[in-house]
Amino acid sequence: QGFEGDMRHLSSWQQLVNDGSELQHALQQMSQLTGPQMASFEAISRNISGRISSAATKISVLPDHAIYTPDFQRLRDEIRKLRNEVENTFTDLQLQYINAFTDTDIYRRDKIGRSIIYNVSNPDESYRQLYERVQELAEDAALQIERRLREHISTARGHLATPLFHTLATEDRERIQLDGDRIIQEADAATQLLSELLSQIRDVTNIRDFPRNEGGAFRQIIQTLRVMVDLVAKLDVQLRDLANWLRSIALTTEEHMLLEKLAEGDIDMTIDLVEWRRTVLLNEDEFWATFRSLFEKRRIRSFISRVRS
Repeated sequence: QGFEGDMRHLSSWQQLVNDGSELQHALQQMSQLTGPQMASFEAISRNISGRISSAATKISVLPDHAIYTPDFQRLRDEIRKLRNEVENTFTDLQLQYINAFTDTDIYRRDKIGRSIIYNVSNPDESYRQLYERVQELAEDAALQIERRLREHISTARGHLATPLFHTLATEDRERIQLDGDRIIQEADAATQLLSELLSQIRDVTNIRDFPRNEGGAFRQIIQTLRVMVDLVAKLDVQLRDLANWLRSIALTTEEHMLLEKLAEGDIDMTIDLVEWRRTVLLNEDEFWATFRSLFEKRRIRSFISRVRS
């Protein structure tokens, strides 16, 4: 039993050495986070070396593996717990950023890209990559919104510069001018706000300022982006309504042909309806349908009087 017992002790020492080697590797891998644990490991290692060197015979040290095995196990548990904590902290923060974008519909999840894997050997680099990714996403969102707003400004100005605009009745022209100017003013004010927002986004300290529950500079950035997204959507609708209304009052070929028979120079000059009817190549139904449409589009006025007998 003595020989077999010694062999069991030697096997346990070999396991202790292997455990110590793995433990040292884990500590070195997480060196930025495991200073106290590394100090404990080095103290245990010195104690083992001192015990072996001071022993009268090496055989007498064989059972002592049982003294140090619990210490290594304790350190291993501490490192495993610490690793889980730091990885979970990083994962939770990354998810918090992702949710900030997706919950506000600024991005769909598939547009954000693959998650960053936490590197226990270089945690600072992992966080740098995370903040850089979030910064790029926020900046790209702001630039896309800015582009859309500038397109809206250009579209609104185009509506106000169209030849059709200058042929409209005064009341219609004033309405379109008012709607167009309001769109331009709102979009222009938003682009100025976005310019200030981009400066905030490009300062990484604002990206890092993201408490779990409420407040923080980054949460304010997200809220502003959401307001801008809503504004773009509202202006989309207003421009679409304006374009549809302009199309609805644009002249058809028949309306152009009928209107050209009226003198352009003198707006107060009148024409006899029967005479006007004879000047155009439209049948009866076409003429009256076109006449009604021109009247509804406020391009002609109608004066009624008795026929002389």
